[in-house]
Amino acid sequence: MCKTDGESVSYYGKLSDIVSNLPFQFVCISKSYIVNIKCIKSWKSDAVLLKNGMEISIAQSKRASFKQAVFNYGRSKEVI
Repeated sequence: MCKTDGESVSYYGKLSDIVSNLPFQFVCISKSYIVNIKCIKSWKSDAVLLKNGMEISIAQSKRASFKQAVFNYGRSKEVI
């Protein structure tokens, strides 16, 4: 895991076991990556570019749920 303070932390296990316990701004974009929507600089249909410069592909099976999560996150910011 890459933290916002630059620290890296190793995790050995299934991401599916932890993603449901994370706050709503975290979204699974592939079987290997969960991203914090707050850390996304830009995105296109098949990839996200993080603020740290890292580009990660979005699995085809996760694209619809990713778009919905970004939409929901944007709507939640409007309410606050």
